[in-house]
Amino acid sequence: MTHGPWSLNPLIKSPIIKPITIRVLFTLALHYGWNLRQVDINNAFLHGILEDEVYMTQPPGMIDKSDPTNVWSSSSMIDRLVFYLNNKFSLKDLGLLNYFLGVEVSYPKFGGLFLSQKKYIVDLLYKAKMQNTNVIATPIVSGSVLSAFHGERFVDVRLYRSIVGALQYITLTRREISYSVNKVCQFIHSPNRFHWQVVKRILRYLAGTLEQGLLFKKPKDLTIQGFVDADWASDPDDGKSTFGVCVYFGGT
Repeated sequence: MTHGPWSLNPLIKSPIIKPITIRVLFTLALHYGWNLRQVDINNAFLHGILEDEVYMTQPPGMIDKSDPTNVWSSSSMIDRLVFYLNNKFSLKDLGLLNYFLGVEVSYPKFGGLFLSQKKYIVDLLYKAKMQNTNVIATPIVSGSVLSAFHGERFVDVRLYRSIVGALQYITLTRREISYSVNKVCQFIHSPNRFHWQVVKRILRYLAGTLEQGLLFKKPKDLTIQGFVDADWASDPDDGKSTFGVCVYFGGT
């Protein structure tokens, strides 16, 4: 996840990629049969802040007015677009999408897309010095109650925040750890040793499930479904409730 130098301006939000944007894009690509092509703009982040408005003209002959989605499902059209962009900006054509932002993309024989972060997780295990750890079957003990006021303070706060931040990014493809990661995030300002033990448990779970990831199947339609659930005053420190929302777009 990267951002340009313009993000230093407090009045301008940095254009950081959101995980939900990636998942929605892949769902649309499968539904409409779009090609997934990867390009890298040379020196994109070495330029200063733009003071003027920037306009990009539509490449001639790129859009089929009868069906605008066809442009993205035609290899020849994609080739023309990449060629056009290269003339304008200078880029590297990396071909079929297979790896981006620490996410590995594969294409199962039965169709669809499979996203995983195996390499990213392995690197994180090395960072936490847990590359040879014993694995465990679940990321958190059911019914675990974490408190900010019980337990000895964890000294290396920077390490805690770094590992937990990386775990947040792993939820892009490993949705099943979202709850446990959310729990340890609640104490990122002042973690204790018990919180760190929970973080290590999540890492041990990931170490034993490296091959798992997120499977996208071609959706029959783009229906949106939402589900919500909540407990009641479960936080032992302030009595607040915890709730969660799950939204499916096209069955994903």
